[in-house]
Amino acid sequence: MDTTKLSVRIMVVDDDRLMRFLLTEILNDAGFETRTASNCKEALMLFDEFEPDLVFCDWELPDAAGVDFVRHIRYVQQDRRPFIMMVSAHQSSVAVELALHAGANDFLSKPVKKEELLARTAEAQRVQYLEQQLRDLEISGHLTVSRGYYSLYAS
Repeated sequence: MDTTKLSVRIMVVDDDRLMRFLLTEILNDAGFETRTASNCKEALMLFDEFEPDLVFCDWELPDAAGVDFVRHIRYVQQDRRPFIMMVSAHQSSVAVELALHAGANDFLSKPVKKEELLARTAEAQRVQYLEQQLRDLEISGHLTVSRGYYSLYAS
């Protein structure tokens, strides 16, 4: 499965202009299409317009907590399921737990290392690809979902 050929839209939400620039440069150089937002309000508008596949969200934003933005995506925007990576200097296990319980898929600690960013992005692509395969099977009638369990039907 070569997920590197998939077109992936990435949204970076961070109030720090330098962090937005660094993440965007690394991701653009790797061939991803990226858009940025500096606060939660911008991020909500961009989320609807850009429809990202992957979201990198800072913990602390000027108008709301990043975990609140994550909760909004997971519980209000339920029709879309982007992979969400919380990015934060908060490295305690409590912070990681809060981010994951809010609906983040993964947690990336600041300062961000290029190699780790790209490795986690590749893993996010793989997860998105597999979820799309499950959705395709469900649409084709070869998969049913009941109480969170999947059942495959042979054709």
